[in-house]
Amino acid sequence: MTKDEIERRVQDYRRKAMEQFPLKLIEAPGDQALAKWQELKSAGQGTPVVLGGDDDRGSFNNLFTPFGPNGPSMATPPSVEDILNRLPASSFPMISPSEGRPISKPRSSS
Repeated sequence: MTKDEIERRVQDYRRKAMEQFPLKLIEAPGDQALAKWQELKSAGQGTPVVLGGDDDRGSFNNLFTPFGPNGPSMATPPSVEDILNRLPASSFPMISPSEGRPISKPRSSS
């Protein structure tokens, strides 16, 4: 994979993650951050949070990782059912959220 392909994948991942990010994102250059914060605060829509770094390498891109499409190097996480099926039968008691009583782990047919 070339450096350009890697950069394209990173930018595509970031774009998709930003689309899924649950909060409103507004970007501003560092020298305008305080003025932008004051503008947003006076708009009465909550308390803005300003994030910034002293470089242009995207220091905060890691904040988007959970919101991306499993990222270029992250495997799809296993399902809850798969995790439960891997547990030994005696690993811990499971409590039914709706009934508040212990339940048994589903058994796989082998």
